[in-house]
Amino acid sequence: MNKRVSLVDQKDQARRAGDRIIKMEQMGKRVLTLMEAIKKINVLMDDLEWERDRMTSSGHETLDKYWKLIEKLQKDLQKIREEGN
Repeated sequence: MNKRVSLVDQKDQARRAGDRIIKMEQMGKRVLTLMEAIKKINVLMDDLEWERDRMTSSGHETLDKYWKLIEKLQKDLQKIREEGN
């Protein structure tokens, strides 16, 4: 009976390990999707940079805040991606 419980425990542990791997793969796919979105935002932000000289100082501040936010998101996503590997 003890061996049977042990076998059941081993199967359960293997199933849980498999579930963790699947979740990590799904998280990796979501991180890649977010990174692609950030790349698209970067392109749009680059376009806005061409208009910087026409912006008010408030517009400059907002654009700078966007860049800082994007930079933070990229670093956070890269860290998550590295932790997953």
